Amino acid sequence: MLPKPAACQGCRLYGDGTGFVPDCLVPGAAVLILAQNPGTDEEQGERVVGVVYSGRGRVPVKEPNLGGPAPLIGMTGYDMEREFFPLAGLTREGTSLANVLKCRQVVGGRRTNDLPKGRILRDAVAHCTAAYLHIPATTRLVVAMGALAASWTGCPGSVSAWRGFAYPLRAQC
Repeated sequence: MLPKPAACQGCRLYGDGTGFVPDCLVPGAAVLILAQNPGTDEEQGERVVGVVYSGRGRVPVKEPNLGGPAPLIGMTGYDMEREFFPLAGLTREGTSLANVLKCRQVVGGRRTNDLPKGRILRDAVAHCTAAYLHIPATTRLVVAMGALAASWTGCPGSVSAWRGFAYPLRAQC
């Protein structure tokens, strides 16, 4: 796990000071996929490279990610890269990937994928996006994955109401 940079100090999600997952911005990329927050695989730098099926359903096959912790290298990224990128004519290498939050919440000494609630979430999003989320000038389309990502981009209403539709990115992004 990566230590959190100095800019993370003061954030309510600082926790034990580890678990930072930096964005993967591709120079010249027109598309940025914006997820909510990293998962266990992203935080630990383990990339899902396949799946096997057992009585429990899909079980991920993982290997160390050569670049270390990175956005969307877990199951969500695996599915996105194999199923949705080809439909959109995209490649992982030509697409910027980012998270609104760059770490996971620590509750009772354990990391959780659950997002914090209320003011803690608002403060963490404000802190994290101001310090780290810089959308490149070449970006023409931001694809929001999840309600937190959609609300950060200025999506009016619920994310499900906009599924499959485009809306303009708010000006301050």
